[in-house]
Amino acid sequence: MIRHLITTDLRRFRWLLAAWAGLVIAYAGLLWATPGFVHDRGRYDQLTTAILLLFFVVHVVPLVLVPVIVQADAAVGSDVFWLTHPIPPRALLAAKAILLTAAVVVLPATLETAAMIASRVPAAEAVRIAIDTLLAATVWLAVVMAASAITATFPRFALLCASAVVALAAWIIVMTAITRNRMQGSVAMLSVGVSPLPLASDGTKALVLMLGLVVAGSALLLVQYQRRQRLLSVPAGGASAALAILLAGWWPWPLLTKAAAPPEAIARSAQLAATTASLWFPTPYAVLQPDAWRAGRLTLHAAGIAPDWVAAVAMRDARVTLSDGTVVKTRSAGFLASPPIEGTDERPERVALRHLFAVDRLVSPLPPQGENVVGMVVTPAEYQRLTPAAYHGEFALQLSRLEIAGIQPLRPGAAYDGGVYQLALKDVAAATSRFLRFNAIETRATSLFDPGPAESYTVYAVNRARSQAIQGTVGLLAEVNAFAGFSVHVSAGLGGGYSRHGVGVDFSVFSQSDSDIVLDEEWMKQAELVVVRTTALGSVPRTIDIPLVTICTAKDGKC
Repeated sequence: MIRHLITTDLRRFRWLLAAWAGLVIAYAGLLWATPGFVHDRGRYDQLTTAILLLFFVVHVVPLVLVPVIVQADAAVGSDVFWLTHPIPPRALLAAKAILLTAAVVVLPATLETAAMIASRVPAAEAVRIAIDTLLAATVWLAVVMAASAITATFPRFALLCASAVVALAAWIIVMTAITRNRMQGSVAMLSVGVSPLPLASDGTKALVLMLGLVVAGSALLLVQYQRRQRLLSVPAGGASAALAILLAGWWPWPLLTKAAAPPEAIARSAQLAATTASLWFPTPYAVLQPDAWRAGRLTLHAAGIAPDWVAAVAMRDARVTLSDGTVVKTRSAGFLASPPIEGTDERPERVALRHLFAVDRLVSPLPPQGENVVGMVVTPAEYQRLTPAAYHGEFALQLSRLEIAGIQPLRPGAAYDGGVYQLALKDVAAATSRFLRFNAIETRATSLFDPGPAESYTVYAVNRARSQAIQGTVGLLAEVNAFAGFSVHVSAGLGGGYSRHGVGVDFSVFSQSDSDIVLDEEWMKQAELVVVRTTALGSVPRTIDIPLVTICTAKDGKC
């Protein structure tokens, strides 16, 4: 019966399905071919414009395709055609689900997998990304099918979708207002550093939520097809979705964590200490936002950090015990910051990279000095109560290893292939004594299911003969590449997925202190393209105890 129903729908919608397949294949072909034209910016821009147009079409068409096919044999009303025939409701639902899954989920995922094979992405990673894509697209399809099943006509489906968008926008506005009210001024704690990576990442809650939403959509569809009563199916689907959200928030077991433990010797030697006995609160935030939470900072330094390793610090808990015995606890944890290494005031990344490259000079967009660390978050009223007292803070010292992943001559045609990260320089787009840009193709492959530890990649132009290194900036040549992918769902960025994009790789020397570095032809002949892998290898707990901490308001940390 199911095979017969699928065949019937294939015959009824053959032209619509054929047009959809052609559209998806054309879109995938453009995504694959366009990066090959980075050397021809006119052609590249034309192709990216076509990708942008097809992106919107490919993401809008399923909102027509799915309800048209589902509502051809509507699951609402008592006068539909299929009720007068011996067609089991579940067989009809299965036929619709199989056909739409093949068209909307499997076809784009297959094209993405073919692109990964052509890009030489490791087989294990390609499988993980394919599962990622299939799961996210299935969630999207389950939601759209559920909306189609409880509406009899396309105009009603469109009205339901519009209402859902308005409700979502209102919910985002309300939640944003609540979050801002709760967080107050704590955004002042954000670190300006780009590395090391976050303390840990775990996609288990996202996985539980996606699986729960698939179950919720399936529950609504099963009840609606079996009973054809929205008073039963909508509560069943809504309750299942609410349960999925609650379960995802409560889920206590990390199954997809990417955290890793640093080597015992590295973890044991890494230490954290306070440079001064001051807990200072920046003045600008108190002036601009008098009712905002106050973020007090400590001047810390790291010690015992092995060469080619970097350390970042985040406060997890803290308290100040006042002279009368009153305990003031921090209102929230802190963000990652990069304190200097003992004996210097530099960011640890700068020290580690110079050692890694064996050079004296490093040109980098990273701030030259290490960061102060958030040590306490209090309300304005609590801040007024603070006096010189005993401070106790619990911190996480995140350790990340830097290593050279690949070295190539700095010239067109140079290519690094690390499987999950690839970079191929195509041609020189601009060259002056202070600035050098290459057009290149960058490939990335990451998944929600990656076992970890988490990795990131940066590129450098290293001239060992002159003992100089310049950090490169890799930027997309077209903004559409930031969100255009093979699948028909709009990814929330969970896991990253697969991407192959045209990029510009820039090496620039704009600082006055580095004005003596000249990127001439001789410099380029001596230089190498070096790809550095940063691996986050977990954190170790450290405590800071200050018997008598000075409380002050300061602009630069000097009380």
